[in-house]
Amino acid sequence: MSTRSLLLVARPLLRVLAVVFVIAAALTASALAASFVAGAQVLAASPWPHPALDPGVAMLGTRLAMAVILAMLGLGHAVVSRLGAMVDSVHAGDPFVAANAARLRVIAWALLAVQLMHMPFQALLNSLRSGTVDIRFDVPVVGLFVVLLLFVLAGVFEEGARMRRDLEGTI
Repeated sequence: MSTRSLLLVARPLLRVLAVVFVIAAALTASALAASFVAGAQVLAASPWPHPALDPGVAMLGTRLAMAVILAMLGLGHAVVSRLGAMVDSVHAGDPFVAANAARLRVIAWALLAVQLMHMPFQALLNSLRSGTVDIRFDVPVVGLFVVLLLFVLAGVFEEGARMRRDLEGTI
């Protein structure tokens, strides 16, 4: 599959993903708000709390989990919207611009935040599911490597944009 074909597939896929993130965030925010009005029903529908947990602790944990999910969805939306803008600039034949370097940096920071939030979030879910404090979690080595790669690529894009400006200034 050619790069051009991938770009044609990526553009609508990223737009759909952006909408999915918004819908998922709206649903999660609604469930979080509903937990303050109809906590028992929300708790009963939640897949996490272990039956042995005190209902107050289970509700607090479930609300905290929903808040973290909401934050992660916001970060996911930031990633796909910026990635979509980058795909548009590549499709237009103009990838090495300062805006794309900035977009890559935002994507890297967002993914770093998700990676760092994932570890305590995993511990929270483990505790909610087991009914006991369970702080086992894995360090997301691959995710952190991807973040490092994105920061390096942002530097490459920034240098490419600088070289392009220099070249245009000499012609």
